[in-house]
Amino acid sequence: MPTSSSSSGGDGFPCNFVQGVTNGFACFGTVQVGSNGAANGQPEVLCGGANTAGSDVQTGRITWCDDLSNGFDSGWVSVCLTASAGGGNGAVTFAVAGANPDPVVYSNATYGKISAVQVSSAVNAAGMKISWKQIVAKFYYQGNLVDTEPLPDPCQPVADTTSGGTSANQVVVINPAAQADSVVVTGLVRLQSNGNTLPNPQDIVGQIFAYG
Repeated sequence: MPTSSSSSGGDGFPCNFVQGVTNGFACFGTVQVGSNGAANGQPEVLCGGANTAGSDVQTGRITWCDDLSNGFDSGWVSVCLTASAGGGNGAVTFAVAGANPDPVVYSNATYGKISAVQVSSAVNAAGMKISWKQIVAKFYYQGNLVDTEPLPDPCQPVADTTSGGTSANQVVVINPAAQADSVVVTGLVRLQSNGNTLPNPQDIVGQIFAYG
């Protein structure tokens, strides 16, 4: 189970921020700049499990921004990571509104429980920003909803170099209050750059991880 430490959000709210994503996740969903939907380019949406080597990742495509004259801005996009009980065939899905396919489906994850969720924001160049809002994790056990954890506004992870710096990241942990074997995590994500050229594929990355 990931180790977390409480720290203060922007309004003094105690948030479970950690320094970087914890190893040992069971599955994940990723949004990134990719090639902004360009044919034969790098994917913008990924879904995978603990073993992400080689081709063991499923991908999707989306055009985040069709006019870069005023900067790169995806607007707020709805996402949903689902990790169904036990893993296996079709158990992990990552839905991103407007992507193709929607959802992306991953079938090679296995886990016996869901112990935590982490949500990550990262930017890897100057003038970039990624933001989350309205994150909610719903935990289930044997098909029954056992805990709903809406993330308070000060705890929504943001990574921002639009005012300086060349890299930034923020990771928050959400722990269930009861035993769980599956989880559904929903939220809105926004990718931005203040330049009028397309950022590199991994310059802006948002991820949701579920831990077994």
